[in-house]
Amino acid sequence: MTTRRALLIGSPGEEWEDRYCKGVLKDLDNYESFLKSPQGGYWYESEIIRLEKPTSYDVKLKVAEIASYDYTYIVFSGHGYMLQENQYSAPKNILELRQGYELDADELRVNANKRTIVLDCCREVYNISGQKISSSCESFQARAFADSKPRVLNSQECRYYYDKKIDECSNGIITKHSSSIGETSGDDEVIGGHYISSLLESAEAWTQKMLRTGEDRYYYNYNVVTAHNEAKPKTTKKKATQTPYIVKSKSEPYFPFAIVSF
Repeated sequence: MTTRRALLIGSPGEEWEDRYCKGVLKDLDNYESFLKSPQGGYWYESEIIRLEKPTSYDVKLKVAEIASYDYTYIVFSGHGYMLQENQYSAPKNILELRQGYELDADELRVNANKRTIVLDCCREVYNISGQKISSSCESFQARAFADSKPRVLNSQECRYYYDKKIDECSNGIITKHSSSIGETSGDDEVIGGHYISSLLESAEAWTQKMLRTGEDRYYYNYNVVTAHNEAKPKTTKKKATQTPYIVKSKSEPYFPFAIVSF
């Protein structure tokens, strides 16, 4: 049986700060709702860990704890930036967890077997002196499909086929960034981050389509790369200067993002 764990990390900043992003906590609520839904893989509550404004130690500890599971899913929503230490090194993606605590995003890759990482944060580039090289981070609920549907999702089968698709994938890490290097990431206090909300909206649209038009068969799979590709133009439409970016292997199959089984 495939074992899995999801780690949801939210760092909106402090409420008294002008740059406080209220939509960050909405992102965590929406992502948790999506994962628990049949189309999101029907994750159990015990499989989802949620951290709000953690320290770097808290995050590293949880990343170490989930390393032994077959498949892990890490989502970060909050503030961040790129650090260019010198002209010869590639910039590092730094996550701002809370006052006085930052984390190199590469720490989320440690000891991974099969892992998807979603980073919804700004990626403006600064040097070691704090000078900007490359503007501020601007700021879905997985809706319950209240409209009438021709079919009803089978929760246990969705979970079964979600695990099946994970088993078919090779070990590896797929990292989805909400923006390209040098860009900021938009946030809306009602729907959450522009990228995460677009990912979840794309999954909902795909699920609705499969429920309406899908032929009778065992299941349909919407992988994480397809979800990213569908969310990319939706994100840019919400914020023209934000271009989502993905790092993945060249070959399929890719990890599942959503599953439909009737």
